[in-house]
Amino acid sequence: RVFGRFFALFNRVFSRASDRYSQGVSRVISHKASAMGVYAALLGLTVGISYIVPGGFVPAQDKQYLISFAQLPNGASLDRTEAVIRKMSDTALKQPGVESAVAFPGLSINGFTNSSSAGIVFVTLKPFDERKA
Repeated sequence: RVFGRFFALFNRVFSRASDRYSQGVSRVISHKASAMGVYAALLGLTVGISYIVPGGFVPAQDKQYLISFAQLPNGASLDRTEAVIRKMSDTALKQPGVESAVAFPGLSINGFTNSSSAGIVFVTLKPFDERKA
């Protein structure tokens, strides 16, 4: 009984909201020119704002480090994972803007748990003014 009252109230509110939505859509459809005018204005406003607001939502921030990880097939040996992680580390260290790399074969990025088929390399970059684009 308690839930019956709740659902009866819910159904009434939902029905009213659905009817109002249908009426609103009918009004918009019956005033096509006005609706298209509002749409064009909103589209123009969006384009105009895109020239004012910076290009990305997240500002470009340089934290001076990168995190890379490898996930080998399940059951891969730690030796195989270590070879892959070492190659990743060596590749990173060959880049001109890289200062150092610390490798953790056997460490999974998924909860930082032990896994013979996973590994992580933390790459530290040189200060921004010492790096070239």
